[in-house]
Amino acid sequence: GSPEEAFDQKEKTEHIISCLEKLNHDNKEIIILRDIHGFSYEEISEILDCSIGTVKSRINRSRLKLRGILLEQN
Repeated sequence: GSPEEAFDQKEKTEHIISCLEKLNHDNKEIIILRDIHGFSYEEISEILDCSIGTVKSRINRSRLKLRGILLEQN
């Protein structure tokens, strides 16, 4: 990609990270594990010592919260 695209991507990432900071610890942690580090549901369930079902519902809830914060910022 072009330097402009790279800059846009960096801005987007920084924006998302600043929005992540507004989430509570549990929501932030699970998004970082899944979307930033790319762990599988199985790995996250082991890291957090909870069921895969719990992992999936927490990820969905956290993403909805994050999306809400992102939309508020625009």
